[in-house]
Amino acid sequence: MSLSAVVFYSAEQLMRVAGLTLLERAVLSLRRGGISRVGVVVGPDEKAALDRWLPTSRLASDPPSLLVASSEGDQARAEAAAAFDPRPDLVLRHPVAIDWGFVSGIRAAMDQDPDLEAHTADGAVWIRPRSPGGPSRRLEAASLGGTAVSVVDRAAVRRARRTLIRQSIKPLEIDGIVCYLLIRRLSVRLTALMLPFPLTPNLITGLSVLLGLAAGVAVATGVHRWTVVGGAMLMVSLVLDNCDGEVARVKHQFSDWGAWFDIYGDFVVNAAFMAGMAVGAWRRFDQPVYLYAGGFALFAVTFYNATVFRHIHRLGIPDEFLFKWWFDQEADAAAREGDAPQPEPVASSVGPTSLGRLLSGLKYLGRRDFFIFAYLMTAIFGVLHWAFWATVAGAALNFVMISYQVLFWKGVSDASE
Repeated sequence: MSLSAVVFYSAEQLMRVAGLTLLERAVLSLRRGGISRVGVVVGPDEKAALDRWLPTSRLASDPPSLLVASSEGDQARAEAAAAFDPRPDLVLRHPVAIDWGFVSGIRAAMDQDPDLEAHTADGAVWIRPRSPGGPSRRLEAASLGGTAVSVVDRAAVRRARRTLIRQSIKPLEIDGIVCYLLIRRLSVRLTALMLPFPLTPNLITGLSVLLGLAAGVAVATGVHRWTVVGGAMLMVSLVLDNCDGEVARVKHQFSDWGAWFDIYGDFVVNAAFMAGMAVGAWRRFDQPVYLYAGGFALFAVTFYNATVFRHIHRLGIPDEFLFKWWFDQEADAAAREGDAPQPEPVASSVGPTSLGRLLSGLKYLGRRDFFIFAYLMTAIFGVLHWAFWATVAGAALNFVMISYQVLFWKGVSDASE
């Protein structure tokens, strides 16, 4: 089903919020949210200025339809909008900063009742019947899972920027404990400083990777002060690794290439840093066992990442979280079976084992954010070899689990037949 939206243009639509004008943000969010037909209503005196602006904007390659009103005034603009679509699904009458989550929420509300249309006003959305005289319902944008902040002055610009950045933060299940509680508090502030500048997400990812590689070189020296410096550099690299995604989501600079670059960049940094840890420990303690153990850990991490990359490349989607451990698959199968209607009480043959539940809880300790934080703490207190052997032990456990999944795990459906 082709959905449509109409944006009423005014000079305020060219106010910049978080690196994009309100008009750019509105059109890009509408399209990403699934609305393919977007028209912009302009007055007769505004069209020439908008024609000059569009070729220099983010909309230059695919500009929206310009709907020129016959004269100034709301009635003439309404007639121009009706000529584009007599029944638009969404009307943005006032300058408002929105994101695609807001648009998706609007679509979900209208899927339940196709005879509705939506209008934005005062930072909220009004859902009302298309037929005149019907009752309206006011919904806060947050209840739709997105952002819609009316922008009328500079204070509103700052409020909209904060809201858009907050909406870009990922949940705990994806971010990890340390990232959710600490790193995101740093990255959102750094992202807010970056947004006015022409810094692309790929450039930020590149800086993160270079800083991570430099951290690996620093820790490979085996000198205490440089191991601390390396840990701090790796922590900053992690902060930048969060900033690239935040900037991409806020400024609508998504690309599959950038997502793959981010994923592979993380792996390269992790591998380089683990190699640096092994070399640094060997230099400090003059024991070749550190090189052997580090080589095994590097092999184990590479095997795991190769398995994950192979899976998501088959799907064609650059998202590591699409790969699920066998114990996560057990839990998902149990949830599906629990939701399914049962004609009579039966004992479930599918469900997470005690070991699976334990591993599901412990996997947060094996996340990248926890590893980097733990490394920095042990480096500061001069017990870096603890972090090294904990890394080796974690890599060994990871290797056993991924080997079991690749070689023996047949999936819930096969095991339950």
